[in-house]
Amino acid sequence: MIGQLIDGRYQIVRNLDAGGFAKTFIAEDSRRPGRPQCVVKRLEPSQTDAHTLEVSRRLFQREAEVLERLGHHPQIPRLLANFEENQEFYLVEELIIGHPLTQEIVTGQPISEGQVIGILIEILDILVFVHGQGVIHRDIKPSNIIRQHSDGRLFLIDFGAVKEVTTQIGGVYAGGSPTVVGTQGYMPLEQFHGHPRFNSDLYALGVIAIQALTGLPANDISTLRDPYNPDRTAIVWHHRVPQVNPRLANIIDRLVVFDCTQRYQSATDVLNDLRNSIYQPLVEPTIFTPQIQLLESPQKNKLGLILAGIGGSMALLAVMGLGGNYYLQQKSLTQAKKSYYQGLEKVLQQDYKGAILNLDEALKINPKYGQAYYQRCLANYYQNNELKAIEDCTQAINYLPKKYNSVGIYLKVDEKTKALITNGVQNDSPAVKESIKEGDKILEIDGKSTDNLSLGEAEDLLRGGEVGSSVKLKIASVDGSTRELTLKRENLTNDEFDLAYDFRGLSRYYTQDYQGAIADFDEAIRLAPIYFKYYYNRGLARSKQGDKSGAIKDFDKSIEINANYEPAYSERGLIHQLLGQSEPAVKDFDRAIELEPNNAITYYNRGNSYISLGNKEAGIEDYTKAIELDPKYTNAYLFRCTERSNLSQHQAALADCNQVIELDPNFPEGYVGRGLVYQNQGDNQKAIADYTQAIKLDPQNERAYYNRGIVRRLLADTQGAIADYTKAIEIDPNDPFPYHGRGLIYSDSGNRQQAIEDLQKASQLYLQAGRRSGYNNALAAIAKLEKQPATTGN
Repeated sequence: MIGQLIDGRYQIVRNLDAGGFAKTFIAEDSRRPGRPQCVVKRLEPSQTDAHTLEVSRRLFQREAEVLERLGHHPQIPRLLANFEENQEFYLVEELIIGHPLTQEIVTGQPISEGQVIGILIEILDILVFVHGQGVIHRDIKPSNIIRQHSDGRLFLIDFGAVKEVTTQIGGVYAGGSPTVVGTQGYMPLEQFHGHPRFNSDLYALGVIAIQALTGLPANDISTLRDPYNPDRTAIVWHHRVPQVNPRLANIIDRLVVFDCTQRYQSATDVLNDLRNSIYQPLVEPTIFTPQIQLLESPQKNKLGLILAGIGGSMALLAVMGLGGNYYLQQKSLTQAKKSYYQGLEKVLQQDYKGAILNLDEALKINPKYGQAYYQRCLANYYQNNELKAIEDCTQAINYLPKKYNSVGIYLKVDEKTKALITNGVQNDSPAVKESIKEGDKILEIDGKSTDNLSLGEAEDLLRGGEVGSSVKLKIASVDGSTRELTLKRENLTNDEFDLAYDFRGLSRYYTQDYQGAIADFDEAIRLAPIYFKYYYNRGLARSKQGDKSGAIKDFDKSIEINANYEPAYSERGLIHQLLGQSEPAVKDFDRAIELEPNNAITYYNRGNSYISLGNKEAGIEDYTKAIELDPKYTNAYLFRCTERSNLSQHQAALADCNQVIELDPNFPEGYVGRGLVYQNQGDNQKAIADYTQAIKLDPQNERAYYNRGIVRRLLADTQGAIADYTKAIEIDPNDPFPYHGRGLIYSDSGNRQQAIEDLQKASQLYLQAGRRSGYNNALAAIAKLEKQPATTGN
């Protein structure tokens, strides 16, 4: 086949794949300049009678039409041609130069949550289009996802529809049965039985996410399934990644539910949850990054981190990327500058993939273009490609100048009016002295109307002179007045330089290089010691590294500089809470709520602190407020359920835990909470049923085993209780409670020596944990046993 010319045009140069009734090749298109390569797929009917060929031809044409429609998406290979030759059917598709995700998702090498989220979002965006065309892919797996080398975009290839046609053409008419399309390990149950749905593709994507986070090979993912109830439950994997963001984990869980009616129903639903849920973690700190597209007022952009407009010069340099004066001395724009400004405008529009293409071009022409590296760093960062962002920010630091000549005005194009407006001004600049404000419209620069000026041309006019040279402006202020000003250019600090350190620090943070992140934040602070958010970011990195006192000091400094920065209070409160310092935690949450009264998470966290202080009523009130703000806040319902049960408000508690289960029937803690309510009511059988369900959903749920052991002891099920306590100890050998419980049941059964050993172990662990009451109770039980004569239990 190598060297053969097909359709008088496509010359085969290499075999790619062969199997069943189809073969795939790399070919050169001999009719196009440069003979570009493409992918050729040959489908071979097993029989060549007239009827089979006619049916095959009809099926082939139908699927070619499907691929033609799909190819209109920029991340799906285009169908270039389809034809029949010598009673064989051919598809010619665009060749994507890149590598499959099998080179990124490698056994034994888990990747970061940020990378996984990036993959999920990019593939989900493609699936929204694919499913909108009425097509199910049916074979989503890492080898069918290609990362294009030129720009890092992901492409979805090898649609199962073609495989189905291949099977029908080659198999059905040979007297066989249709073969199920898909790959074992990535197929949900309904697809395995030949009834794929749109959310069958979502299941496969969830498996890929688990594979990437755990580092397990695909064939081992199935071993994480619950052996007790394979028809209903999902894959059990949280224990493999104990630090996983709980909201990301919940989203992935809903992707891999076995029952397709309980799984996410659309890719759009998953995207909405990713954007609206995971980016508000329950207890994980939220890290600040400068907002790329500054709006009229700061806002929160939920990307797993809080994005807010930065007041003054810092934010605007992050957006406009000013500096590099020695690149901008020419009067006319060079091609590198044109590409740079095209990329910059796309960054402002949040078209990060398009921006990277333009910035790549700029850097090919000028490989020392510091501004282009900086903007590409931002684009890669916001695509969750932290490693590339680190590389680009490092190059930006190498090539960005520390000073540049300007009047301190930053520009953008208003999205609605397309007018050139100020995006803010730099601190201590000529623009500040003349009271130029964000949102002022620039009508003229040195007598030239801005109506026909591009963003780059306008920037050049502002920065195109020496220190002390003048620039004349005509401005329409936001208050409606028009005025003319003459400003003199000054040699200003390039704040973009410290922002490059900040973004590199953020990227290192998300690759869990906390020491490297701290070093970068240190440098950013050295360059801009009055910038409160750099201290905030360093505080988060220090907290992750375990330096809680250092983190608190950084949050203190951030608040000292900006007493109205709500995230610093929230994060400091969380650390106080983790350290058991509930009173200062409540004070911090109070201030955070004063500054941002509609954040459900802050009420939830303050509620937890109130509970730690013994103020259950206040805690329940805060959980209630959190639920009012977010009616789907499962943890708020769960904790309110627990505390209401502790106050003997069993019916209200039961309603809360039922709501948790209704919102997320695969959340094991919902069953644990409801089981505790039943236990407190004395309904032991229902309690055991709920604890058992929790264990089926999560076989590593230590609390469920422990609680079930308590109930079994009450029901005189000695062996069952001992088995549950033993399993709880196996899961968490540092928890004193299961030792204490097992020691008591050994005591009940007359096994004095084993009881004393367990109670001694419990007392040691109570003491280490500072639980004085439990310690004293364990010692009292030991003393009572030591007074008894030694006997041997069953």
